Amino acid sequence: MRGQMLDAAWAACAVVCFVVAFGLPGLARAELPVRWDCYLPEGPVQCGGLERAYRSSIPWLTVADSQPDAVQIRVRSVQHQRATRFVVDFAGGTDAPHFRLVRSVRRTVDADAAMLDIVATLQRGTMPFLSVSQPGSTEEGQFRLEATDLGEGREPSQPETSSPWYVRPEVSGELYRGGVSVLTGSASLLVDHSVEEWRFMASAATTYQHIHLQIPGGNALDGAIVTADGDLLLAMGLSRHLSLAMLGDGGRAPHHNIDVRAFGALGLEWIDEPFLETSGNDVGVRYRAGVLAHDYVTPNVNGDARGLYPAHSLTTFARWHFEAVDLSADVTWWMLMDRPRYWELRSEAEATFRLADGLELSLRGGLTWRERSLAAPADPDGLDPLAGVIGGMDFGELSYGAEVGIGWAFGNSLAHTRDQRWR
Repeated sequence: MRGQMLDAAWAACAVVCFVVAFGLPGLARAELPVRWDCYLPEGPVQCGGLERAYRSSIPWLTVADSQPDAVQIRVRSVQHQRATRFVVDFAGGTDAPHFRLVRSVRRTVDADAAMLDIVATLQRGTMPFLSVSQPGSTEEGQFRLEATDLGEGREPSQPETSSPWYVRPEVSGELYRGGVSVLTGSASLLVDHSVEEWRFMASAATTYQHIHLQIPGGNALDGAIVTADGDLLLAMGLSRHLSLAMLGDGGRAPHHNIDVRAFGALGLEWIDEPFLETSGNDVGVRYRAGVLAHDYVTPNVNGDARGLYPAHSLTTFARWHFEAVDLSADVTWWMLMDRPRYWELRSEAEATFRLADGLELSLRGGLTWRERSLAAPADPDGLDPLAGVIGGMDFGELSYGAEVGIGWAFGNSLAHTRDQRWR
């Protein structure tokens, strides 16, 4: 009860202070055009009542849904176990602020107190779009602060700009056990350019694997293999939730009977929230269709020394983005279009911890179940014995693995973290 009274008192105080500061006679009241976008499916506050209360608390607000320089106010809510979390986004014109305010209201708070609380949050968000022409002063026991429209007052300060580029080198280690022990060390480089209209990503990686196999009643088999991979992505936004992408990747993995591999595809992705702030969650679905090219070390089970295969995949994913950690999970169904017996069901999960500015620790795990492997050799003796040992993990029906990595980000790591498209 005491907490409810404090919340209500805080909200009431904020409303009163706002009215005292900006509603006194003699103050400049230049009109501030706003566009209202509200969706509150459930909770103590309804959109209609909230809009009326907000507009009545600031007399010079005007409705301007068609005015391009109007302040866009977007209100949403998320239900939690004990509270309703209100998320309010404010977006001004080119030279005006863009930011988000979040306020949680406990379910035990009554509707009137909740309304005061959210109206106070809306008023705080409105403040940056006003310009204070002179310091506040006390006259006849009342504090006065004069506010004017940005266009009439001083020039607004320029918002801080940040680079759309992100560069992230990474080193990682992995211990894999699936009938054989494999110790892996990897190095990779990711380059990402992210803006609202489009996204470009390129990555390259090399991996060193040391293999140990204890032969029952005999000596151990030890050796090493080096592989390389590269990926390219160019995505263009079609709408807020939908984007189209051109994708390509290639590499070499002789232990998987792949001398050269290349894949080119077009993809379509729908994602609920393309950009996440410092907290939030996301879901999406992605479809890819393209051509897969293989050049085998030794002919595969179909007798092909090389081949071109039309392939497609469908992926569903979910992500949780917090201030200190990102969590993600996805499931992918992959299949050759002209050979449906070749399919795979893949599941992956990842946790990335931001330890310090730019320093990240990643934990990854994956599981793959397949009907049969396209790269499986027709003659297992055709592979190098060491390659045949480790390749067996990917030719089998089930494989799994885990990995830990540490990386350092240069440039705008926040842009890369917030942009959820085609990750």
